[in-house]
Amino acid sequence: MNRNLVETMFSVLKRKYSEEIRAKGYWNQLKEVKFKLLVHNIDRYVKVIIVVKIRISTEPILILYDIADTFSANSLYRQ
Repeated sequence: MNRNLVETMFSVLKRKYSEEIRAKGYWNQLKEVKFKLLVHNIDRYVKVIIVVKIRISTEPILILYDIADTFSANSLYRQ
Protein backbone atom coordinates (compact mmCIF):
# COMPACT_ATOMS: atom_id res chain seq x y z
CA MET A 1 0.00 0.00 0.00
CA ASN A 2 2.84 2.39 0.75
CA ARG A 3 4.22 2.08 -2.77
CA ASN A 4 0.82 3.03 -4.22
CA LEU A 5 0.79 6.23 -2.20
CA VAL A 6 4.30 7.14 -3.33
CA GLU A 7 3.49 6.45 -6.99
CA THR A 8 0.32 8.51 -6.71
CA MET A 9 2.24 11.39 -5.19
CA PHE A 10 4.82 11.32 -7.98
CA SER A 11 2.03 11.25 -10.54
CA VAL A 12 0.33 14.27 -8.98
CA LEU A 13 3.57 16.24 -8.86
CA LYS A 14 4.41 15.40 -12.46
CA ARG A 15 0.97 16.49 -13.67
CA LYS A 16 0.97 19.73 -11.69
CA TYR A 17 4.57 20.86 -12.07
CA SER A 18 5.76 18.98 -15.19
CA GLU A 19 8.06 16.00 -15.40
CA GLU A 20 11.16 18.00 -16.21
CA ILE A 21 13.79 19.18 -13.78
CA ARG A 22 15.72 22.10 -15.21
CA ALA A 23 18.64 22.07 -12.80
CA LYS A 24 21.88 20.51 -14.02
CA GLY A 25 23.72 19.58 -10.82
CA TYR A 26 22.59 16.86 -8.43
CA TRP A 27 22.17 19.15 -5.40
CA ASN A 28 20.24 21.72 -7.43
CA GLN A 29 17.99 18.96 -8.77
CA LEU A 30 17.35 17.87 -5.20
CA LYS A 31 16.52 21.46 -4.21
CA GLU A 32 14.12 21.78 -7.15
CA VAL A 33 12.25 18.61 -6.20
CA LYS A 34 12.05 19.74 -2.57
CA PHE A 35 10.74 23.11 -3.72
CA LYS A 36 8.04 21.43 -5.81
CA LEU A 37 7.02 19.36 -2.79
CA LEU A 38 6.93 22.47 -0.61
CA VAL A 39 4.76 24.35 -3.10
CA HIS A 40 2.43 21.37 -3.38
CA ASN A 41 2.10 21.12 0.41
CA ILE A 42 1.37 24.84 0.73
CA ASP A 43 -1.23 24.58 -2.03
CA ARG A 44 -2.95 21.69 -0.27
CA TYR A 45 -2.84 23.49 3.08
CA VAL A 46 -4.44 26.63 1.66
CA LYS A 47 -7.19 24.62 -0.02
CA VAL A 48 -7.95 22.78 3.23
CA ILE A 49 -8.09 26.03 5.19
CA ILE A 50 -10.48 27.56 2.66
CA VAL A 51 -12.78 24.54 2.78
CA VAL A 52 -12.75 24.48 6.58
CA LYS A 53 -13.57 28.19 6.83
CA ILE A 54 -16.44 27.85 4.38
CA ARG A 55 -17.94 24.94 6.31
CA ILE A 56 -17.48 26.52 9.74
CA SER A 57 -18.69 29.97 8.69
CA THR A 58 -21.78 31.15 10.53
CA GLU A 59 -22.70 33.58 7.78
CA PRO A 60 -25.43 32.37 5.45
CA ILE A 61 -24.25 31.75 1.92
CA LEU A 62 -27.38 33.39 0.51
CA ILE A 63 -26.39 36.81 1.84
CA LEU A 64 -25.07 37.71 -1.61
CA TYR A 65 -28.54 37.22 -3.05
CA ASP A 66 -30.02 39.57 -0.45
CA ILE A 67 -27.54 42.28 -1.39
CA ALA A 68 -28.19 41.77 -5.10
CA ASP A 69 -31.94 41.96 -4.51
CA THR A 70 -31.52 45.19 -2.55
CA PHE A 71 -29.95 46.93 -5.53
CA SER A 72 -32.14 45.41 -8.23
CA ALA A 73 -34.34 47.60 -10.42
CA ASN A 74 -37.58 46.27 -8.91
CA SER A 75 -36.59 47.23 -5.39
CA LEU A 76 -35.80 50.78 -6.51
CA TYR A 77 -39.34 51.21 -7.81
CA ARG A 78 -40.82 49.99 -4.53
CA GLN A 79 -39.43 52.96 -2.62
